[in-house]
Amino acid sequence: MKGFLLSLFLSVSIVGISQLTTGSAWASTSISYRISDFTLGLEEGIRFTEADLNQTYSDVSVKYKINKYLRTGFTWRNAQKKGFLDADRIDNRFSGDIIGRYKKKKILTFIRLRYQSKYKDWFVSKNGHLPDSYVRTKLGFRYSLRKKMSLETAAESYYAFKNEANYINRYRIYFGVSYQIKKQHAVELNYIYQSETQEANPEAGHILSLSYSYDLNAALKKRRKRKKKQAASEALD
Repeated sequence: MKGFLLSLFLSVSIVGISQLTTGSAWASTSISYRISDFTLGLEEGIRFTEADLNQTYSDVSVKYKINKYLRTGFTWRNAQKKGFLDADRIDNRFSGDIIGRYKKKKILTFIRLRYQSKYKDWFVSKNGHLPDSYVRTKLGFRYSLRKKMSLETAAESYYAFKNEANYINRYRIYFGVSYQIKKQHAVELNYIYQSETQEANPEAGHILSLSYSYDLNAALKKRRKRKKKQAASEALD
C-alpha cells in the first residue's frame, strides 16, 4: 500500500509541473478468448484530439501465460489516420511484450517491456518500409478496493531508435479505475498525461480513455450453467 501511495504522489508531482497543450478522448471495445495458456484478443478503438478525429484502429493479439509471474504476447495494429477509409494514411504496427506480475495481498505490481515497430503509409509512401521503432517500459501498481473494483497507476517511457541517436523521447503517466460489471463484462476509465522530451517543439497532452472488454470464456461458461440448470429443471417436471 505504501508503494502504491508513493507512486500516486510522484505521478501527481510530475503532472503538476507540466503544461497543458492538447486534450484527447479515446474509446475502445475488446473481446478475448482463452485456449489453455493462450489468450486471443480483438480490439477496436477510436481516438479524438480536441474536436477532430485522430485515429481509428484494429488490434489482433495473442498472449501466452508462461507461469503465474510471467507472460508474453504479440500484437498487430492496423490504424487509419484522420478517417475510417483514408488509404493514404494507413499505419501498421507490430509489437512484442514481456510482462512480469507479482501480487501481494491487494496490490499487484507489474512491469511491461514492449518492442514496437510502426510502418507509416506502407503502400503509398516511398519510405513506408522504414519503421519507427521504440522500446516502451511501463511500471505500474493495481490496488483492489473491493471484489469488482480496482485502482491503477503507472508510468511509461518511450525509448526511440533514430538514425542520428537513440534516446527517451516521450513518457506517460496513468491513473485509472476498473469495474467488473459481471464476470464477462468490464469497463475501465483512465486519465493519461503524456509529454515529449528532447524534441525541438515538444508536445504535451491530457487524455481521457474509456474501454469496455468482454470475456468470451466467462460468457460461454455462464451459458452452459444456464442450460444445465434448465435441463435439470425440465427433468423434474
